[in-house]
Amino acid sequence: MFALGKKLDELFVQQYDRIALHNDEEQNGYRREEDRLSPLMLDRTLPSEKHVEYAQAILALVDKYEGSAVRSLDELNGNIERHLICL
Repeated sequence: MFALGKKLDELFVQQYDRIALHNDEEQNGYRREEDRLSPLMLDRTLPSEKHVEYAQAILALVDKYEGSAVRSLDELNGNIERHLICL
C-alpha cells in the first residue's frame, strides 16, 4: 500500500506540473504564440487573406498542442485512474 501511495504522489506531482505549465504564459510556447496570433487574426486593418493565414496558424497550433500536451495529460490522468482503482 505504501508503494501505491508513493506512486500516486509522484503521478499527482507530474499532473500538477503539466497543468501549471499550461497556465504559465512565459513557459508555454503555445500560449505565447496564440497570444501573438489572435490579435493579428482580428486586426481590421489587415486584408482577409492575412486573417485566414493567422487563423490557420492558430488551428495548426491547436492540433499540435492537442497531439502533445493534451494527449500527454490524458495519458497521465488514465494512469492515475488505474492506480486509484487499486485503492
